Amino acid sequence: MKKKDVIIELKSSTFAHNFDENELIHSLEYEHAWNLVKERIAVAQTWKQGAEMTTPQYDTISIFGERGTGKTSFLLSILKNVKTTYDKDVQVLNVVDPTMIEEKEHIFLLIVSLIKKEVDRKLSDEECRRDTKAYENRKTWNQQLMKLAKGLPTLGNVGGDHKTSQWQDHDFIMERGLMDVLSAFSLRDEFYNLVSLALTILGKKAFVLALDDIDVEMGKGWDVLEMLRKY
Repeated sequence: MKKKDVIIELKSSTFAHNFDENELIHSLEYEHAWNLVKERIAVAQTWKQGAEMTTPQYDTISIFGERGTGKTSFLLSILKNVKTTYDKDVQVLNVVDPTMIEEKEHIFLLIVSLIKKEVDRKLSDEECRRDTKAYENRKTWNQQLMKLAKGLPTLGNVGGDHKTSQWQDHDFIMERGLMDVLSAFSLRDEFYNLVSLALTILGKKAFVLALDDIDVEMGKGWDVLEMLRKY
């Protein structure tokens, strides 16, 4: 492999932040990860806006290393490159640190809120102009959020369950209870529909999400890994 020079600025290496490619000491790993990212984005760029996302894509890239070896800086450098190279087609979401999530919060809802934040920002900008479909998009977006919400009580620590007092009413079970149970089966599909609609509104082809320090508190880390596997 062709040799390359790496510049290490000691005064700027005391905290985690993004680095330029010629400043990264993990250059081989960076090149490998970047090639994986480019391959998946190339696939995403073939997606047509408005199309359904029915096939699961397990595109998780894991980064392992001891504390202080530069995992977070590595991660931030990849995200910076994605923003610079694919700003037109890719929406990079805020980095999620599971250790900063409160006990009653759910990682699934946090990710939905990050997507919603970007969509709301886009719609707010467009609502000030007359030549857009912001009103129709806002209505469709809110309807899709409501569809997703029907299945959310099946997630841990979200809403009630079959042990609540309402479930003791047989009429409620027949009219609402079974409908809610059915909604759990369609939660993943409705999440895909939400992602598809969000990308269409944003004019993007893919989201990129980074999760940092999953292994610091594995009680929450396992929930994150399970969420990735399911959804």
